[in-house]
Amino acid sequence: MNFAAESGKLQVFDLRWSWTEPYTFWASLIGGAVLTIGTHGTDHSMVQRYLSAKSQRAAGGALLASGFVVLAQFAMFLFIGIELACYFSQHPLPPETKLKPDEVFAHFIINRYPPNTGLIGLMLAAILASNLSSSLSASAAAVINDFYLPWRATPPESGQLLLLTRILTLVFGVIQIALGILAERISATGSIVVDAALTIAGFVFGLLLGVFALGVFTRRAGQVSALLGMAVGLVLLLFLQFGLPAVTATDSRPAGLRVAFPWLAVIGAGSTFLCGWLISLIASHRVARV
Repeated sequence: MNFAAESGKLQVFDLRWSWTEPYTFWASLIGGAVLTIGTHGTDHSMVQRYLSAKSQRAAGGALLASGFVVLAQFAMFLFIGIELACYFSQHPLPPETKLKPDEVFAHFIINRYPPNTGLIGLMLAAILASNLSSSLSASAAAVINDFYLPWRATPPESGQLLLLTRILTLVFGVIQIALGILAERISATGSIVVDAALTIAGFVFGLLLGVFALGVFTRRAGQVSALLGMAVGLVLLLFLQFGLPAVTATDSRPAGLRVAFPWLAVIGAGSTFLCGWLISLIASHRVARV
């Protein structure tokens, strides 16, 4: 705790207003709220969990409780980071050992844990045992229900449908492995995998939330206006992320982060909704004139 206090790692709130720093109070409050609404309101892997509850009230209670659990979980993660920083400040690595931020915890587990106790295997299993199964089954279910079944003239037998679902789950598993390898390659350039993953989430769920908002809050917007609004939002996000010059560089995050990932969800959802709504107004006005 003395190390944490002396190194400034106990600062809870960063009240600076910045579009480029992701871990400030305002980015977390506004951007994090929009991103969480997108992930917990439009993600099929979350929806299938709600559907497994006994009632809508039970699903809402589980969602509310998960907020407190995640808060405690991330507080523990942050404290582990402080512990690692303190440990390696007292036991520095050899000069020839070059570790990326994503590799520090794994290096500590493999090289500093007591051997022959089973703790190494237990910790690695806990790290790797994430909720991949839900995303794989959700992806397979989306393909089956949204693309395959509407395409079929006659519904297939249950055995064939089960086999196809298993095959698609395997395919999506291979895709996720490939994406994991790609993320590791991106991390090799110095970026943090968590930042890269949340940036992708900001792109995807911001656009999806904008489309969902069009369906919930308007009656004019149709499929064409929603898709055009999403296209405009995607172009805007791509420009903000890759078309602007580098503005920040820190020890853990290299130059090249243009707009922080929490704001990507806000900008993506807002631009998609606004453009889709305006396009629907223009289209309906033209139809009325004809």
